[in-house]
Amino acid sequence: MAGFQSERPRYARLSFRQQAILNSLPRPSVGRFRPWAISAVGRDGHNYPNVLVGNADDFFAIWGVWPRDDRGKSEIDIRSVEDFHPSPNAMPVSCLNKQVISEIGMGGNGFALEFEDGRILDCTTGNASQFLNLPEGYSIEKIVDIHPYRIRGGTNVGAEFLWCLYDGDPH
Repeated sequence: MAGFQSERPRYARLSFRQQAILNSLPRPSVGRFRPWAISAVGRDGHNYPNVLVGNADDFFAIWGVWPRDDRGKSEIDIRSVEDFHPSPNAMPVSCLNKQVISEIGMGGNGFALEFEDGRILDCTTGNASQFLNLPEGYSIEKIVDIHPYRIRGGTNVGAEFLWCLYDGDPH
């Protein structure tokens, strides 16, 4: 659908509490769209382990489509979130700060992860690679480096996640 653009959804602003919690959590320091890769707890007590929280306008500038209009994306409303915590599945921020988009095809990235024991895992993900679902024997806590230009196919380690967008100052 070339040229398709839907009406901009109405997103809520972060509450002071939400902003304070998010500001205490690690976040990439490079790029225009720098979402927090976190876990969220809904007001109903449900835990969402993989959530990307970011400014709606910065999201749209990068992706060009709202999550509700892209069948490949899912989202949670910021108003339904009670709390945020670090995600056990998030790539280390030090790696996200080094990662340069290494697109290997429509909707996919390729890179290699280096682990404490010297092993290298060639990886693929969708376009958002903040959350990982590593094979058995590999641990996110043991990642020491990322090699964004080493693209050799590899294991799909992308994990499912939700977008959680908000209005207001992106920083």
